[in-house]
Amino acid sequence: MRIAVCVSVFPPRYESFVVNQVRGLIESGHQVQVFARRRGDSQHLLRNGEANLFTARTHYRPQIPTRPFPRRLKAIATAACFGWRAPSLLWQASRSGTGLWYDAIPFLDHRSFDIIHCQHGNIGRTVAGLIDCGFLEGRLLTAFRGSDLARVQARPDDYRLLFDIAERILPVSESLARQLTQLGCPAERLQVHRSGIDIENLDRFRHRSLVKSSTNCRLISVGRLVAKKGHDVLLEAVARLDGDVELEIIGDGPLRDSLDAQARQLGLTDRVTFSGWQPHDTVLTRIADADVLVNASQTAADGTQEGIPNVIKEAMALGTPVVATDHAGTPELIDDRLTGYLVPEADATRLATVLQEVIDSPAIDPALRAAARQRVLDEYNSSRLNRELLDLFESLVDPLPHASQSRP
Repeated sequence: MRIAVCVSVFPPRYESFVVNQVRGLIESGHQVQVFARRRGDSQHLLRNGEANLFTARTHYRPQIPTRPFPRRLKAIATAACFGWRAPSLLWQASRSGTGLWYDAIPFLDHRSFDIIHCQHGNIGRTVAGLIDCGFLEGRLLTAFRGSDLARVQARPDDYRLLFDIAERILPVSESLARQLTQLGCPAERLQVHRSGIDIENLDRFRHRSLVKSSTNCRLISVGRLVAKKGHDVLLEAVARLDGDVELEIIGDGPLRDSLDAQARQLGLTDRVTFSGWQPHDTVLTRIADADVLVNASQTAADGTQEGIPNVIKEAMALGTPVVATDHAGTPELIDDRLTGYLVPEADATRLATVLQEVIDSPAIDPALRAAARQRVLDEYNSSRLNRELLDLFESLVDPLPHASQSRP
């Protein structure tokens, strides 16, 4: 199959699921091309030799000038050079703005595919416009994640075209699927497809014992320092804990300064370490060494939510117990007291109570560890999920090779 994978950034710094998926499609022998809006500045998710392999298959949108006049001038110059190859797009861009033309440029030499698979709703919305004006051809599928929800809630009409012409909308959780239905996505186009993790890679880091550290309890939280991650609630909870407890927060983001100030105000400077962004292998090592992973995700003021955080899956596969909030799709992964611990979101008191309970336990429950790992193996193994995605692609391509021949 000829498959286009459309993303925001490649290679990404945080989204390991994107690399896992592209890798799986290539390893299956298909003709895969990646189209990205920006070039990633980190290759820590790539294996040896993959940088050259991905470079040869990846096409980037040109940088858009920030000031209106240079942006318009550059678009006009590009249209003059290449517009004869895409007259329908020129007409559409003249009506909707030059941004559509910039988004189309990476596709000028690759315009017909069996499958066009987009990561994130905003990317799918753009590609739907390119298909609708006849510039691109292919069956369109779009993965929706928790970060997409606020965009759809804010401007639902912007997603009508995508919902109308996509063959499938692929939310990563049942929770997200229900919310997309309420926002106007036809139920018959929805199909939950979860984000997977590379189990074989994780197994290199499974070295922890059943007994916790005898001197202290090491908590870890991993995620960008943004409102939906709930780090402010986590700090409040840690301030209420008894005993020798340390918390490491891995990640960076716009709330770094305010969280650091909060930690100082709560008297946590000796207990909390902000480690900033770390390469994926380092993160996995730290998770495996920790006694508990804490994920305090919550719905942000702008409506932004999680899908199902991959870091929770990774901790469960590594044997590190998880305390997480009953938020978005997380309860689809964690059964309280069976595969981890769930607490209400934005509730520092309850989070502290459950953390204290886990901290005071002298050993990790082997049955909980085993059940947690098995849940991830059964439902979140990227190899199996890539195979399911390919099966879906093949089911759509075989009867009708080109989307333009029977667009809904």
